[in-house]
Amino acid sequence: MSESLTVECPDCAATLKLNTKGRSLEGRRVRCPRCGTAFPVWSDSEPADVMGGAGSPADYAGDADAADPAAAVVRPEDSVRDDFGDDWSQDRARYSGVSTASGQDGVDSEFQFGSTARKDLGFFGWVGFGLVAGLICAGLTTLTGYTDLTLLIAGMAVVTGIAAGAAVRLAAGPKQGGAPGTTAVMVALLCMLIGKVGAVYVSPEMNVIGGDILDEVDFLSPEQMEAEIAELTTEDGMISGIADEVEYDDEWLAENEITDDMIGEHWDQFSEEETLSARYLPKVWEEASRRWYDMSPEEQQESRQQRGADLRSEYGIMTEQEIADAVAEGTTEDEMIYYIAEWEVEEDPDWLADNNITEDQIYGRWNEAEDSSDPAQRFLPVVWKEANRRWAALSDKDRQQKIQERAAEIREENTWTEEDAEFADAALDTIWVIAVVATAIAGFFWPFGSLFCTIAGVAAAYRLGAGSLSA
Repeated sequence: MSESLTVECPDCAATLKLNTKGRSLEGRRVRCPRCGTAFPVWSDSEPADVMGGAGSPADYAGDADAADPAAAVVRPEDSVRDDFGDDWSQDRARYSGVSTASGQDGVDSEFQFGSTARKDLGFFGWVGFGLVAGLICAGLTTLTGYTDLTLLIAGMAVVTGIAAGAAVRLAAGPKQGGAPGTTAVMVALLCMLIGKVGAVYVSPEMNVIGGDILDEVDFLSPEQMEAEIAELTTEDGMISGIADEVEYDDEWLAENEITDDMIGEHWDQFSEEETLSARYLPKVWEEASRRWYDMSPEEQQESRQQRGADLRSEYGIMTEQEIADAVAEGTTEDEMIYYIAEWEVEEDPDWLADNNITEDQIYGRWNEAEDSSDPAQRFLPVVWKEANRRWAALSDKDRQQKIQERAAEIREENTWTEEDAEFADAALDTIWVIAVVATAIAGFFWPFGSLFCTIAGVAAAYRLGAGSLSA
């Protein structure tokens, strides 16, 4: 009586040789060690074809009651043997494919990682397993940020790719191919990014990377603004303001053979110097100092006050008296006509179309006469004429209302409110986050070692996830 029975799995068509040990397996369920499918053994069913030679399972049908219940699930290491009597656990490659020559179902004789009998948990299972493994690696990557070792942080991309790919393969069970492989890559990239963001955030060098960006932002607290105004109205601060004017004095620059390139190059090199005088060309600072000391003490004091008021107006933290002065100055008749010309006439598309005036004409005129002391020169003559006409057409009541509206705008423009502070804080936080994320994304590609590690991590994730990595 034959000691073995050869059957075919109805799901993956793998040929299994079962060791009966003299017992009948008729009607028993066996589990395919290749794909995990459980199926009953019948002597007259397909594809459970009997190829056992002289002793077929039908010969032992009467022994079913005496069969050992342990034989209901056939374990590869106990019951599946090849023609030479080797255990499955010793030679799994013999049973990984239906035919090593034809490669049926796209499976060759090479052992496929993760192809042992496990259930496929589906897409969400792949993602869940991959995220757990990937996020653990992301946490480790974050910790490497404290070292500031760029290549160590980059190397964690490989570890993350391997971990995510292996976890997806574990969840996919018998499922192989592009779907789990692509899922593993997506999960790995996400976890790589999270890890790099964490590493950049905790890095002691982050202030070097993102701090320079924040230093350029003009969102300052009222206290910081007052401190900056105080610095800029000291003697050196006043001279630096005059130095800015000197650098725009074309006649003086020509006489001293100083070009814009010379000024720009010096500023780029020394703009971060604490000493204000070091930020300017020596000749420029010398001329600015001369002009300052040529002023009388009264003129110097008046200049200080004017610059302080201008800075407070620019920062929006003017004192009540300064705001009142700004309102009085900004609501004169000429200023109201100026306001109408800029914000009403030049913004009136119908009137502009009727008068064949284009935006290019408006901007061209403004660029030509922006620095003119006569405000009317900054507008096209027809625009200024229309603004005067509209102002004259207003009744006294309408004029008063428009003046009050303009006064309210000036007060709002020059008053620092809680909303302004909240906006500034939110803007700084947003800029900081953008700087961190942008630096993390750059870490995928730079330096060269990072790009290599990223590619290696992605490749490992795909091959492991797809089940195409050879054991």
